[in-house]
Amino acid sequence: MGWVVFFFVLAILLFWWAIYAFKSQKNAKATFETRLQELGFLVCKQLEQDGMIMYIDDVHKKWLVRMNVIDDNPHIFKFSDLLEFEIFEDGDSVMKGRTGSAIVGGALFGVVGAVVGASRSRKIKSTCTTMQVIIRVNDLSYPQIIIPFIKSETQKNSFVYKMALDSAREFVSTLTYIQNNKSVVFEESTVPNDESEEDIEKSNEVSRLLELNIAGELSDAEYDAAVNKLFGIDETDQEELDEFLRLSELHDSGELTDEEFHVATEGLLKK
Repeated sequence: MGWVVFFFVLAILLFWWAIYAFKSQKNAKATFETRLQELGFLVCKQLEQDGMIMYIDDVHKKWLVRMNVIDDNPHIFKFSDLLEFEIFEDGDSVMKGRTGSAIVGGALFGVVGAVVGASRSRKIKSTCTTMQVIIRVNDLSYPQIIIPFIKSETQKNSFVYKMALDSAREFVSTLTYIQNNKSVVFEESTVPNDESEEDIEKSNEVSRLLELNIAGELSDAEYDAAVNKLFGIDETDQEELDEFLRLSELHDSGELTDEEFHVATEGLLKK
């Protein structure tokens, strides 16, 4: 009888603790957002994942990520501070968007996200143990932000995996929008840019094609052909893009310095 009473009391305490924790987190979030308003940050959109929140100020072209529920020190970035972002599954990059990528078909390749993913050498697996979006920023204090979506082994045909992938894609689409609008200067008369919506639609279509490629329903050749058609890439553009990606890999591995990479890509863009 004593054990029954003990567990009953323990259950009540845990229940009230959960309520208290929920209210505390809610109040902390409200306080944080009030602080943002005081700093002149207008919250136009927010995305939540695993206790982290991305806030977007589309009016003043700023953004930030609140790292956890106790984070009360906003570190605000400009849209132009975003360098690149990737979705990683079990250590493999499956989607990537980058600033300063080669100009393909008259548009910035990095803006529409994400054909830079390394689908060629990946083995198709039925499970995923880790999924995360890594954001790299032009800021010495916060050069990299990691947002986790899956932390344990998960079947790829499960609802949990689908929800995590959809959430990661939403983050990537939002980051793509930031890239596409980083050079936009706010004016009172600014009219929404229909082209940015088109770019986001293209990014989402690339995500869909990449998922089919990963699942084995679309061959690498079919994937390349579909993406090239989507962006109007001809054979010459593809060669320039392949060369840019080769230079990017050499730069990422340290075989090319920043200066060498800049000179090589600048020469590529002048062709």
